[in-house]
This record gives sequence, C-alpha cells and structure tokens, in this order.
Amino acid sequence: MTPPSTWKKIAIDLIGPYNDKTGKPLSDAGYKYVLTFIDFFSNYTEAFPLYTKNASEIAENLYTLFCRHGVPLEMISDNGGEFNSKLSGVIYDMYGYKHIKITPYNPQANGKCERYNQTLKNMLNKTVKEETNLWERFLPKCLFSYNTSKHSSTNFSPFYLMYWRNPLLPNEQSIGNTVNTFQSYEELNQGQIEDCAIK
Repeated sequence: MTPPSTWKKIAIDLIGPYNDKTGKPLSDAGYKYVLTFIDFFSNYTEAFPLYTKNASEIAENLYTLFCRHGVPLEMISDNGGEFNSKLSGVIYDMYGYKHIKITPYNPQANGKCERYNQTLKNMLNKTVKEETNLWERFLPKCLFSYNTSKHSSTNFSPFYLMYWRNPLLPNEQSIGNTVNTFQSYEELNQGQIEDCAIK
C-alpha cells in the first residue's frame, strides 16, 4: 500500500560487491557496495558507497540519511545479516521505526527497491564506462538523473514529489532563464537525463 505522504515508508537494500576478477575492489578508494534507499510515495532515492556491508557502516549512513530526511515510520529490508544483527536491532529501537523483513528467498517482496537497484546498476554502467576505478564519483549524477526524471507510476519526478518544486540547474542561473513549468523543466533537463538513460 502506498503511504499518504513522503518518507513514511522506505526500502533499504545493497548492490555489490564491485570487485575485479581477483576479488580486489574496483574502486581506487576501496568501495565495494552501494547502500540504496527508495521512498514508497515519491520514488525518491538515495544511495551511499560502502567499504563493507557491516552493520556499523550501514548505521553510520542511516544516521546521515535520517539527519537529511527525518526518520520514516517503516523500513523494509531483506533478511541479510547486515540488516538483522544485534546492532541493527539497537538502531531500529533507538530511532523508533518499524522494521519489516521480507520473506526469505522472495526478493520480489521488495520489488520497488529491486527495480530501482537494477536501474541504478544500468545507469552506472552507462555513465562510468572505462572509469570503473572511480565508479562512486558517478553515483551522485546517476541519483540526480533518476530523481529528476518523470516516473511512469506517478507522471511526476521523484524530486518534485519530495520537495514540491523542480531543482535549479546550473544553466538556469542566468537572468531570465527561470523554468516555471514541469514540461519546460523536462525539456531543459533532457540532455542531463539522456547521459544516464533509464530503461
């Protein structure tokens, strides 16, 4: 069921590991995973690069996320150990949200996050190209492109539903180039979106 407003119900998941054939991280900085979130109302997404999938590192990023958006009422995850450790239980109790664990071996139950993960992986592959050792640097661009693209299920961009406005782009800073309508914003942003074509 879709919640009545933003950031009441979110899903959390992991992508990775991003390793080479020897098991070494592709990232020069040592990042191996991506921690992903999606809001069920707006489809707004967040993602953080991780060195490990330890509960302690996930907890640090949850703190950052909640300082940015507030604490949700519900969070959905799979049954991965990183989401079901003793530390994770302490975190759930401390922040006070309801943790909903999906049925084991049934990732479709977290289908919204799974679809977003696949889209994000496709976007990273298209954007990173030969610079796989720097993949985490392209993550913000992919997130921005996803969040500012019109979503088929709502006919609005996740960014618009999250903030009830469109973001100001760098090329809109000049006087007289303010975008007033969603349609004109889509046209102006099309070049940005095509760089990370979403399928």
